Amino acid sequence: MQINFIKQFKQYGITILILILLLNLMLLAAWGISAIYSLPLGSMLEDPPSIFGYNQFIGFTTYMGVIVLSAGMGAAILLLLFRPQANKKKASQAVIGLALITLFLIIDDLFLLHERVFTGLLQVGERRIFLIYMSLFAVFLYIFRKELVDNSFIFFLVSIMLFALSLAADLLSDKISLPAAMADTVEILEEGSKLGGYLFWSANIILKTRDLILPQGKAKD
Repeated sequence: MQINFIKQFKQYGITILILILLLNLMLLAAWGISAIYSLPLGSMLEDPPSIFGYNQFIGFTTYMGVIVLSAGMGAAILLLLFRPQANKKKASQAVIGLALITLFLIIDDLFLLHERVFTGLLQVGERRIFLIYMSLFAVFLYIFRKELVDNSFIFFLVSIMLFALSLAADLLSDKISLPAAMADTVEILEEGSKLGGYLFWSANIILKTRDLILPQGKAKD
């Protein structure tokens, strides 16, 4: 499928602006809470277990509640795929794959899988864990390359670019000792990019699901 990014920008321009606005509002809210309650901005961006050195499974039931709520949204997508159109079977499988990847990202983020669990169990460095993640994701991309490159591909591409930027900022902060002011900027870049990636990733899944549900003509409007 030939990708027309100009057409996609025109078609989804309002949606993209809304996502950017949401991202900025979330970051602004983090800054506002930090200022009002005199909390370090870094504390608004990092995981609580990392800040206080606690075990990442503290608050387990709260975390599970987040997963249950997220799974409820995912279930709505999966239930709709019980009635896939005959010519969209593989596209449905691609959405299921994206939903499962999303669930894994949630669990990984809540329980610090790549930072503590996998590194402890497998006794390998965090960078190698990332390499395994990317290798598995590359296999997924190859299998569903035709289904992912569709009329909402721009959201998928932007999410991947933001995740890559977040990862690059994370590796930079780990490898180089930065001045305090620059370290804060890099941390905001890392967490802000990851949050933006989540927004565009979720929008991509929603739009792909919409295209599976609506008649072909309406989905392209």
